[in-house]
Order: sequence, then C-alpha cells, then structure tokens
Amino acid sequence: MKNARWTLALFSAMTVLTPSLAAQVTTKPADYSDQAEMSEFHELATRVLRARLDAGAKTSADANMIGMRSAGILFSRRLDSRTFFIQSLKEVEGEGKTAGYFQGTDEALSSRAHELLERLKIPRGEWAKEAVLQENTQTGRREASGKVTLGPISKGRRTLTLDRQIEGLPVFSSHLKLVLDRSGDVGFMELHWPEIPPQVVTEAHRLAYKVKSGWRAPELARAKVESAEAGIVHSVAPGLLMDIYPAIRVVYAPTDENVGQKPMQYFDRSGRPVPSPRQIDAPCPDKQDRRKEK
Repeated sequence: MKNARWTLALFSAMTVLTPSLAAQVTTKPADYSDQAEMSEFHELATRVLRARLDAGAKTSADANMIGMRSAGILFSRRLDSRTFFIQSLKEVEGEGKTAGYFQGTDEALSSRAHELLERLKIPRGEWAKEAVLQENTQTGRREASGKVTLGPISKGRRTLTLDRQIEGLPVFSSHLKLVLDRSGDVGFMELHWPEIPPQVVTEAHRLAYKVKSGWRAPELARAKVESAEAGIVHSVAPGLLMDIYPAIRVVYAPTDENVGQKPMQYFDRSGRPVPSPRQIDAPCPDKQDRRKEK
C-alpha cells in the first residue's frame, strides 16, 4: 500500500508538471532582432502615445537612444531608462502659427497628462505634485530715436509639470513635462521615470527616519539650513549614464544679503556629499600640438 501511495503521488506530480513543461517547450522565443525592435517602437508611438506618423517615418538607434522622425514630430526614448521625449517640429519647420498654443482648460491639460502616464504604465501611486506654468509673451518696437515701445502682454504656452514619489518619498530628479499645441496634440513631452532599485528605496526610508530623529545637516558658510528632506536623486533625462542615490536634500537660506541664490546640496546618512549623478562619462580627446601641424 505504501508503494502504491508513492506511485499515485508521483503520477499526480507528473500530471501537474506536464502542462507547464509543455508550455515551456511550445513558447515562442523572444525576437531580439533590429526589425522587431523597430516594430515595437512604432507600436509604442502609434498605439500607446497616439503619435501621428506618416508612411515614410524613419527610425534609427544610436548609443542608448532610439528615435523616430515623422511628418511634424520627433519621438525618442532611452534604452537604459524609462525616459521618453516627444518634440513637435511644426514650429521648427515654419508652421508655428498653424500650431499655436493650447486653448483648453488646465483640467483638460491635466487629463491628457494622466492619460499618457496610464498608457505608459506609470503607477498612479507614484504621481505627486502637479502644476501648470503659464508663459507670457510681449513684443517691442524700437524707434529711430532709440526708444522702445512695448506691445501688450499676451499669454503664451502652458507647461504641465508632475513630480514623482515612491512610498511617500520624493524622487527629486523624476518628472513629466507636457505642452499641448492648439489642436490638443503633444507639442512637447519629457517623461523621465527610471526604475528605482528596492535597496535605494529602503535606504531613503532610513534617511527619512534619521531626519525625523534629529539628523543635523553640515554647516555652510554664510547660510543657515532652511529645510532637509530625504528622497532619491538620479541622472537627468538626456544623458548616457544613469546614477541613482538615496540622499537627504538640504536647502540653505543665505545669511549674507549679497548672496541671492539658495544653495542646495545632497548628503548621505553620515553627512558626506552624495556624488553628483553623472550625465556622461566620456574621456577628453587627446591634446594635439598645433605647432607640429604647421
């Protein structure tokens, strides 16, 4: 009976494992060819971001970037980061008056931003502070006498910015910047939202705990501490490298009236400066002795 029970158990295990093994055998291998990459990139542009592409859209990849140029639009992304760029070429190519500025409400601009974030699968729990910045434009005419006559101030484009947080921690370098044109299409977008390692998030939580528990920021000459906040800092959107650090951001208020800008620095738990996230790390070209070329 004991052998019979073991035989039945073994048969049951094989019955459970057999379908999964068959699935592994029949699963189609991933296609890593250049053609497959370009096809996926086109699908991202058209289906996810709803970019309007013509039949002659050209796609190419270089370094850590892949980009596509179509009629009136330039779309690119980083290959090593969740970073996307969209730039309307209408103004560059002389169609600025046709494009114009978005005339809809701030709520409509916000709704479009949220739609893009959802299509790019950015977790809603990471959306943080949102703001709309209004630009104003003004023209002037210079008279023969040298006098400048200014025209009326008119409203220019609006830029929506959206910050990022993870588990309540600010990610200082991540953001969404979005501008719509008059027709409601994307005139400019920069989404910089890199994947953050869990170990970095854990250390950032520990830094936040230390700040609440009396951590003291290093002193700075002719300035006093205005605020200290723990979070995460990383490399900027355009670049060849991606450095990510947990850090305490300290903003100093100048005590010298001759200093107008507030210094801001990033520190680790020991109060040492965190390395500045790199953008590029290319060796300098060899110096040439021009005297030998003459």
